[in-house]
Amino acid sequence: MFATAGNIALAAIGISFLIFIHEWGHFVAARIFGVRVETFSLGFGPKLWGFRRGETDYRLSAIPLGGYVKMAGEYGDYGDDVPLAADDLMAKPIWQRAIIFSGGVAVNFAFAFLAFPVVFALGVPMIPPVVGSMTPGGGAWSSGLQPGDEIVEIDGQPIYEFSDLRLEVALGDSTGQPARIVRDGRELELMLKPTRNTREGRYEIGILPADGRVIEVAEDSNAFEAGLRSEDLLVAVNDRPLAGDPDASKVLYALFQAGEPMRVTYEREGREGTATFTPTKRTREDILRIGVRGATTRVAGIRMPPEAVGGLGDDVHLRHSPLVPKDVVLAVGGTPVGSAEGIERALRAAPPGPLALTVRTDAGDVERILEDADKDFVLAGHVAFDLDDSVCRVQVIEGGAVADAGMRDGDVIRSLNGSEILDYEELVGALQDTDATRHALRFSRHGDDGGDRTITVDARPAVDQLADFRVRPHQERMKLGLGDAVVMGFHASINGLRTTWLTLTKLISGDVGAKNLGGIVTISVATYQIASSDTVKLIFFLALLSINLGFINILPIPVLDGGQILFLLFEKIKGARLSERFLNGSQLAGLVAILTLVVYVTYNDIARLFR
Repeated sequence: MFATAGNIALAAIGISFLIFIHEWGHFVAARIFGVRVETFSLGFGPKLWGFRRGETDYRLSAIPLGGYVKMAGEYGDYGDDVPLAADDLMAKPIWQRAIIFSGGVAVNFAFAFLAFPVVFALGVPMIPPVVGSMTPGGGAWSSGLQPGDEIVEIDGQPIYEFSDLRLEVALGDSTGQPARIVRDGRELELMLKPTRNTREGRYEIGILPADGRVIEVAEDSNAFEAGLRSEDLLVAVNDRPLAGDPDASKVLYALFQAGEPMRVTYEREGREGTATFTPTKRTREDILRIGVRGATTRVAGIRMPPEAVGGLGDDVHLRHSPLVPKDVVLAVGGTPVGSAEGIERALRAAPPGPLALTVRTDAGDVERILEDADKDFVLAGHVAFDLDDSVCRVQVIEGGAVADAGMRDGDVIRSLNGSEILDYEELVGALQDTDATRHALRFSRHGDDGGDRTITVDARPAVDQLADFRVRPHQERMKLGLGDAVVMGFHASINGLRTTWLTLTKLISGDVGAKNLGGIVTISVATYQIASSDTVKLIFFLALLSINLGFINILPIPVLDGGQILFLLFEKIKGARLSERFLNGSQLAGLVAILTLVVYVTYNDIARLFR
């Protein structure tokens, strides 16, 4: 509880610090030029606490959405013809007022330029940009990336952390970006072709970081009793080395599901140890399952080996592949299949020579003949399979309720308890929405001319054997010498400005959807999560936030600092003070725009929390 409360406090202090230094920048600039500061407030609204020193009321206010410095003689304080005091803001030359309005932004940028070198010198933990799992048929897979590849550069921009990779793709050219990668010690170049995520409104390549080998161990598990602890580094499992395995979770999942004793070699504080245990079998009474998964035999994408393309164009693979995108493999050699793994097993077990595939296409079910070269093409991983979302075809879990009742891989569920089921997602929703534990299922089987079959099954509690420990993406601490830290810090600061500008332009052009915007809730949650993991990483994140805060405030929008500077430009052109009517109207319009944006991003924040 203390750690949680401490991290919440640390996150709140961090965000408050950024607001404080921004307002402090205005305050210092105002005092340098002799402007009287009436109020220095963290937050808006009613005063919660404060004190008065000299001519300034320092306060903490109720609404923690920013802060403000109230200077004497600002716009709106006096009528157009009222004389100004010497220490009023409007009495100062335009160039001095421009510096005062720029003071907050300058301090935000200065903090980032100072903080970045410090964190690189101390050592900031980062998730390496190493490819783990990929979306079948997605941009990363189609581009030719492989698990374990390290992406070091995209379109000329260095990539230091996995989040840099996602950001460069989202803000880059939608037609593709050249990337430099390291594979097995060799540098290669390829073209990353993103796909549009229409739900989220951004471009992505469908990639997750490598799992790494750092583990989190449940304290009530057999693994913990055997001696494993969180933050241990996996070296090997059942004498299988895991070093360099980008997707260690798949190895562990298969072993856990087998439920057999495991011998784990781990590293802790530079020393190796071993632990032998049988995975803890947990029963989740609150989750009832009938023992099926969605069938994954739809062709999500095809890619040819680079040497096979021969420069003939992107569509050459479609003319030479035994399958095409959107095909759904129903049977291999007459045997129904329900998963990509089932297809692979059937191909490997088939004797040499032609092999018939039954495939559902837009024109109906057809038979495709695979020669040995075609089998090798599929087995080499050049065909990506994903969920068949056109009907409720399933893969059956061995030992589950429906398997015991006679269902097989590739069967299609037509109805549940008398209600029609159109696809697997609808089946999942129907099961979640009912309190019933006994279900009547009507299903059909490929090649069966006897009509639909009906079974009745009792749902069974979920069993989870992954509760012993899980792997998570590991973070490598990037620690540089002073000179390199200064160079890297400068680059990080400039890149922060660049990405903020690109984000704004992509939002305006529509390449990045507005639902990707986050407000104070998202920022607070992210700050808390980072504060929970590492203090140096928190400083790094606050430096990025400071860059964003400074950039947003310099935009030429009334109410923001950039809007005030824009008014100074108008005043310089006019050669006289702007009218109070114009200023008040502009400020009101800017305030309405900002409040509308705040409401929108707060809605995004709340919706994001419940996804």
